[in-house]
Amino acid sequence: MPVSFLTTEQRSRYGVFNAVPDVAQLGAFFRLDADDRRRAMAANGARNQLGWSAQLGTARFLNCFLDDPEDVPAAVVDYVAEQLGLQAADLKGYGSKEARWDHQEQIRGGYGFTAFAGEQWFALACWLYKRAWTTGERPIVLFDLATHRLVGAKILLPGVTTLERMIAALRERVAARQYALLAAAPSPDQAAVLKNLVKIEQGRRVSRLDRLRKSPTDVSSTGLVKALDRHVELRDLGAAGWDLSAVPPGKIAALARFAHAARAQAVAELTAVADFFTTHL
Repeated sequence: MPVSFLTTEQRSRYGVFNAVPDVAQLGAFFRLDADDRRRAMAANGARNQLGWSAQLGTARFLNCFLDDPEDVPAAVVDYVAEQLGLQAADLKGYGSKEARWDHQEQIRGGYGFTAFAGEQWFALACWLYKRAWTTGERPIVLFDLATHRLVGAKILLPGVTTLERMIAALRERVAARQYALLAAAPSPDQAAVLKNLVKIEQGRRVSRLDRLRKSPTDVSSTGLVKALDRHVELRDLGAAGWDLSAVPPGKIAALARFAHAARAQAVAELTAVADFFTTHL
């Protein structure tokens, strides 16, 4: 699958303020208690005090820090500044100062936030892989679930590209495992017969697969014979004897729906994928 599956709009809305927080949100995420104010006032100067507090509220609200800490709605700055007895204009220039990095470290350590790295990356990757293997969820659904999981664990959100590429790579690994298992199920002779199903024989207009996908519709003795012949032909493919227990039923069902509806040429392309994974894995 493509590495980039998010739309431009989805990517632009990640990890930023998409709207001005309402009164309830300001009170829930940007309200400073006595300990918060004490920590903020320990910073050097009004600009750093206001910047520290704005970053604390941002981490609580977005579960991440902004590339530019000044990119917060004016209502947020006004709300935080009023609690500190400062002016909103005091924040100007904070985003270009090195102190903002020290403040982020202080907030992570003091409020239980964890950076997305090492152990956290591996744990999320394992969880996403298991989810992708057992379900047929679309990548955007996995993206939303992963974001929700990180927020719940107070693990700061990584960059949008980092998370997007992780999900794309894991889905590719899942597909590789799935195709390798499925390709190994038939015997070599059965695999050869299956590959020939998608070929259009000389003198025919459609492939054998296209013919087998359509059951007889005429209600007559002739139709009954055709249906029985079709049943025998399908049974002789040997699929009933394949051990597919290692592949989640949902994956098999999804492929079956695809093979039933897709053009024979599209199904034929899957044989090349299966051959590759059988050879290389």
